[in-house]
Formats: sequence, structure tokens, C-alpha cells
Amino acid sequence: MRAVVAALAVLAIAPAARAHVDPPGCTPAPVAIDMRVFRGDGVTNVIGGVSECESVFYQVSVHKSSAGSCAFEGGAFTMTLPNGTSVVVSPSVPCVGGTLSPCDPSTVNVTSGLIPYTVSLADVVGGLITATATYSGGVLHDGEVDTPLGSFPMQKKTSVLLCADGKKCTQDLCDPAKAGSAACSNPDVVCDDGDKCTTEVCDPQTGACTQTGATTCDDNNACTTEACNPSTGKCETLDTKTCDDQNACTDDSCDSATGACVFTDVVTPTCGDDDLCTRDVCDPATGQCEYPPIDLVCDDNNACTTEACNPLTGTCKTTSELDCNDNDACTDDGCAAASGCTHTPIVCNDDDACTDDTCSPTDGCKFVDNSARCDDEDACTIDACDALLGCTHTPSTTLGCLPLNHFQCYETKPFAFTKIPGVTIQDRYGTTTLPIRTPHPFCLPSDKNGEDPTAATDPDHLFGYADANGPVGIGAQTVTNQFGTVTLDLVRRTYLMVPTAKSLSGPTPPLAAPVTDHFQCYSVKRTRGTAKFVPQRGVSAVDQFGAHTLDVLRPRYLCVPANKNGEDPTAPSHPDSLVCYKARHRDPFGTMHPFTNNQFGPLEITLTRRLEFCVPSKVVTD
Repeated sequence: MRAVVAALAVLAIAPAARAHVDPPGCTPAPVAIDMRVFRGDGVTNVIGGVSECESVFYQVSVHKSSAGSCAFEGGAFTMTLPNGTSVVVSPSVPCVGGTLSPCDPSTVNVTSGLIPYTVSLADVVGGLITATATYSGGVLHDGEVDTPLGSFPMQKKTSVLLCADGKKCTQDLCDPAKAGSAACSNPDVVCDDGDKCTTEVCDPQTGACTQTGATTCDDNNACTTEACNPSTGKCETLDTKTCDDQNACTDDSCDSATGACVFTDVVTPTCGDDDLCTRDVCDPATGQCEYPPIDLVCDDNNACTTEACNPLTGTCKTTSELDCNDNDACTDDGCAAASGCTHTPIVCNDDDACTDDTCSPTDGCKFVDNSARCDDEDACTIDACDALLGCTHTPSTTLGCLPLNHFQCYETKPFAFTKIPGVTIQDRYGTTTLPIRTPHPFCLPSDKNGEDPTAATDPDHLFGYADANGPVGIGAQTVTNQFGTVTLDLVRRTYLMVPTAKSLSGPTPPLAAPVTDHFQCYSVKRTRGTAKFVPQRGVSAVDQFGAHTLDVLRPRYLCVPANKNGEDPTAPSHPDSLVCYKARHRDPFGTMHPFTNNQFGPLEITLTRRLEFCVPSKVVTD
């Protein structure tokens, strides 16, 4: 088919560089578009129509409408298939039909390749499918100024052969492998539900398959169930009734006339043990004879006698008197008709709080001295036992047993000090001998938060002498005090704290009778995996240098009571230790120049700033 379409509108002015008359003397005329439809082989032209499922090819071509027409150029050549799909044949059409440069005389048309399309009933309108080829946006070489061309659409309508025959009991089939009317076929609907036990036909009014017959199966046995096998069309027994009362004492069967189960007891009649105190029965679980007792209660309402059934008569008789001897020297044995044997415990009591009163089943009452339990393992109490009061624990006033002060430590300005060799120190962690070096922290008794207003006037101070001698590797020491409980690892020895006298006015003698222990101090760190110490903010303290406020940050040293050079062998067992905390001090401190004296001799020192704050503590595990 060939169509000639006129330009519809002037869209643009062609570029001046290409404007010319080509071929010379040509006649302005519209372009022409051809569209062909081929069968699925891409060669045979479609004549007549196509089937509703046929696959075809379209081919379109644009060219001059006649040999004397002017050449055209530019614009797009596209095609729209019946299903709405747009195909771009050429986005920019070259010069067609021109003889002068820059046109190529050999270009006489623009033709697409084979464009595939498969017919779909959705694309059929009025028994036709419609494809459209469009050339638009080009210019005509017909003068010094090219004439813009409009849009040139061209439609191709092809009739569609529908396969429906209007009959409800035929199938409307379309074979895509065949062309035209040869693709359609209308075979009868086959009614087959796959069941050989039924027959079916198609209803021409509705097109639905309906069942016209079915095989009935019955073998006249009420104990079986029959049915037709749909794969063979033959009757088969599907199920035979099983009669089982789960009773091993019966024979089970089915009555073919009624379909009812019959259970006949064949074991119980054979059971018998010649005992009138038992019942002769069959156990349904095992099919074996059993002889449970008869429902006879033998009881004369006297708990001190025993009764039983007489197998010869099937009646009750008394068989024995109850023996209530429990062979226990700690009970009085008897028998009460209402309740039976009685065993009243013997009470062993010598009214002495210092004995444990017990009773031996073989020997009777025993009274064992228990005063050893009064040892509270506290070296600061005197333990005893009073027959009326029990254990007593009288507080001791010996060294290390009086309540321990808080201490505020100060940094000592370094000075020359002669090392003291061979000092032996024993504490709860062992014994070591090492030299004593330069004294460093000097610690004053302190009143914390107003708890002991007299603390600042106590004469016992502590002077720390360096005695570090390498790591100690002692882990997981749980320590508790007013600030809570922490678990610490001991890293190394740091100081030996020595009870010391102090004066601000001049040299002073050493303490006459110290009430404070020596202490061995260890640097510490928190044991991995244990709770962190919670800082205590705004703690108030008062010592002989005045009142001040501090923040307690974290434990730095654990100081435990120590026996120096064998002077107090009980010291390692004294209960009170010190935890010295790193602190942030809010109030300024200048310098002080006290005089000190202790077992290591008198000193005049200079104190430059506040250091750790030490708190009475107890080591609860080691």
C-alpha cells in the first residue's frame, strides 16, 4: 500500500547552510510512506487477514512522492504498532532524493527492517488491527530557504480472523504456528473428570460438563466399606472394620450382618486362687489372672492392734499387738488406742548456758562444754562464758583496739634522710625485711563531717616512710567502710606508717604510749570486673591545721596493721585498716613547719599541700 500525505504546518526554518533547490527544477510535493505486512516467515505478504494469535512483521518506507519532486531531509521517522508500542525507524532522516551535495544521490528512501508484532485480541477494534507510520519535523529542499514540513501520519489497517464459533461445547483454539484462517480450529469439548467410575457430557446450553452416572459398590458385608476405584472403574474394599476393645481378656470379632463388634471374655472364667479375701479377675492389659483384695476393711478402731482378712472365711481377725519400742533412749515409748505408738522426746537441760545439751539415742542425755564458741576471733575483745548469760565479749583497751581515727595526709618537702636498713614488717599478707627510706606523707587525725569533734586534738599522728620493694600481686581484697564496699588488687608496698608525735612550737618527745598501730600501706587498683568506687563530693574535714572541704575520688592505698620488728605480734589480727583515697581539695593550703618525733628519731619538716584522705576500713576477704 502506498499513501501520499500533504504537509500540515510550518514547524521551523531549515538551516541556511543546507537550503537549496534539489534536484534543480524539482517540484515541491509531499513525501510518500509505504507500509507492508508479512507473515511469520518475513517473506510472504499478508493477503486478506491474519489470525487472532498470528505473529507478523511490519516494514515501512518513506520516499519522494514522484521522481520530479523535491528532496527532503531531517525530522524523525517512527512507527506505532497496534499494541501502542512506538518504534523509532530513524531519529534523524538523511537527505532523500537529492542530487546535489551535501545530499547523496543514492539515498532514495529510508526503509525499516522487519518489525515483529503478535496479534492480541486486546488490540482488535472493529475486527481490525491498526499500525501507524509517521514522518515529522523534516524540511523540503525547494528553494533558497527550505520549506519546513509538518507531520505525515499513515495508517495500515489489517482484518483479523476470529476463531470463536459461538458454540458452548466446542473449543475456540488458535495455532500461532499457522497463518490466517488455517490457525483456527473448533474441536468438541471433552468431558472427563479423570474418574472411570463416572460418565460426563457437555451441556450445549451452558458449556458445562455434567455427570450422567456413577458406579455403586456393595458386597453385602456390614463389616466392610467398598468404593469404585476411579483409576480402574472397578469396585474395591477400602476398609474392614477392626474390633479391638484393648482388653487382652476377650476375643474380638465383627458381625457381618449388623456390623457390630462382639467381645467375648475367655480368660476370667479360668481364674481362681481359693482365697476368699481376693477377687478373681483378668487384667485387660496383660490377659493374665490377678487376685486383688476384696472390698473388706479390717479395723477394730484400736491403733495398738493389727487386723487382717481370714482367707478361709473372708472375714476379719486380729493378727498381732503393736510393738512401740523405737530403741531410742531419748524418747518415752507408749501406745494410744486412738493414734498408736507414741514416742515422747526426753528434754535434756542442765540450765547451764555454757554447755550444749544433747541426747544420744544409745546413751541418753549429754552435756558438753561449749565455751569455745565464745571466741569471736576479735583480738579487741575479752571472751568468756557465763552459766546464766552465755558468751560475753568485754572490749579490750590494748594497742590497736580503740576506734581508729580518720587521717588527712600532707606532702612533706623532700630532705636528706639516712636509710634505716633491716626493718622486719609482719602484716596479714606475710613477713618481709627491707630498708626504710625517706619519709613522705605526714597524716593528721581528722574529724570527718563532724563525726568526732575531738579527733583533731588526738596526739597520735602517722608518718609514712617509703619501703617499696617490688610488686606483691595480691588480688581481690574486699574492703568496706563508710563510703561503701570495693574490691581491690594490691600492686606494691609503698609506705610504713609509724605512730608519731607532733608539735608546732618546738621539738617534742615521742609518744609515750601510742594507741594507734603501725600500718603497712600498699598501692591498689580496682579488681577487674568489680563495681567502680562512687566519688564522694563535698566531704568536710577538720584537723589541727583547720577546716577544709574535699572530694574523695578513688582508693589509692590500702594500709593494714603491721608488727614492726616483733613489737606487737597481735597487730596483723587487729580489725581496723585504713583506705587512703585520692582527693581533690577545694580550699588552699600554704606551708606548715611542725616538729615530729617517733621510733626513728626527731625531725623538723615542711608540709606543702594536702594529699590523700584516709578512712577507717575493714578487710572482709583476703
